[in-house]
Amino acid sequence: MQKIQNVEFLRFIMIIDILLYHLFNKDSLLLQIAPNSEVYNFLGRTIGYSGQTCVDFFFIIAGFFLLITLNKSNTVIQFLQKKVIRLLPVVAFMYICYWLLALTGVMKFDYYSNLLALFLINSVGITLKHGNITGTWFVSVLVSVLTFYFYILKHFEKKFTDLFIILFTIIGYAFLVHFGNGRIGGHIHSVAYIFNIGIIRGLSGIGCGIVLGNLYNMYRDSILNYKEKWLSFWLFSAAEIYVFAFLVNNLTFHRLSYKNDIILIIFFIMLFALFVLKRGLLSKLLDCKFSVELGKYAYSIFLTHLFVVRIINYYFWKSHIYFVEQYPVFQIILAVVLAVFFGVLTYHFVEKPAANYLKNLFNNNSVKKTSGGGALLASYCLI
Repeated sequence: MQKIQNVEFLRFIMIIDILLYHLFNKDSLLLQIAPNSEVYNFLGRTIGYSGQTCVDFFFIIAGFFLLITLNKSNTVIQFLQKKVIRLLPVVAFMYICYWLLALTGVMKFDYYSNLLALFLINSVGITLKHGNITGTWFVSVLVSVLTFYFYILKHFEKKFTDLFIILFTIIGYAFLVHFGNGRIGGHIHSVAYIFNIGIIRGLSGIGCGIVLGNLYNMYRDSILNYKEKWLSFWLFSAAEIYVFAFLVNNLTFHRLSYKNDIILIIFFIMLFALFVLKRGLLSKLLDCKFSVELGKYAYSIFLTHLFVVRIINYYFWKSHIYFVEQYPVFQIILAVVLAVFFGVLTYHFVEKPAANYLKNLFNNNSVKKTSGGGALLASYCLI
């Protein structure tokens, strides 16, 4: 299969937008310190309003790659095992970091919810809180929903799975839009005492990605054997630049007069499709190793960035209020640079070496193909 490297650039851009969202959402630490700052208030009204939609884009990407890389020869346990190896080490590392931070008195440590996060089950509907480790709700939903979709894709006929997944996607997004009055966000609110908003976002986004993956597989030969023409190249280039600029502008400054986040979902699908096709200037330029280098840090930055922001707040912002008020741009750059730097370090010293170690461990002590709840429990215990 031809590699789709430019999507990694989108991952990195979305992570930066999520970082900015957490800096200026309703819980903004900067706004608490300098509530009268024009810059912070402006960003609070814009970035803090819709940046969280980037998480839904991650779900779509995950669903797409689940479908186009689907290997039905793997058991559900093997699939789950790979996801745990890939995702758990950084969660465990952040568990330790937040526990150490709590010892200094910066915050209280929620042992119960954080323990659920460590087992990747803190957002499957069995708790009312997600704990201190912000971002683990996404990991919990990602693992559970991907495993669910893998199961039905593996065990049911395509004519049934296509119908079910399309229905999950449409009904899920319709519910989210109406529940949030046009906003697609949140993850703790329960629905009918069973599902929470996070699970519904995961079912909808990953389902949407699977639908896109099905379309890609249907037209794969035409996509890969496409003969480029001068006119189509510039038309696709214009479309890519416009859609990319539209998304960045509206995710960062939310200038949409029509308050419905489904518009952002639709435009991201368009951008993602354009990047997969690789027919225009932007998608071709970004289809390189540089994009891959940026994208590989996305997960670590995502899980660690709020930890860095809390440290900056406790040890610098709170004790230098005047500086925070007078130099807002510097505070934003400082937070972004340090968060990215810490995420890069986490990737190289935690995520990558831990994943390699666990892969070798499982290869040397492979779990026999079994079925049922006992096998599922065994896979978690081995972690």
